[in-house]
Amino acid sequence: AGGMKQWDEEPFVLSDKCENAMDKENGSTPEKDKYISCPKSNLCWYIIGVDKETLSLSYMGRGNTLNYKRVK
Repeated sequence: AGGMKQWDEEPFVLSDKCENAMDKENGSTPEKDKYISCPKSNLCWYIIGVDKETLSLSYMGRGNTLNYKRVK
């Protein structure tokens, strides 16, 4: 995360909507276990897709898409 060490140590919440203060009332449609929130840093991501090889997220603050590939 480009030097954002606190993300390595900050607990996250998997839920049906954003749980952080900034995005809690953003009007997004609740979906079962589709949001990852970090309330302490006030960040939220929508889970676009996940499988055994990849994780795709959309950052709720700007809509940026983040794609992660599993390293073996």
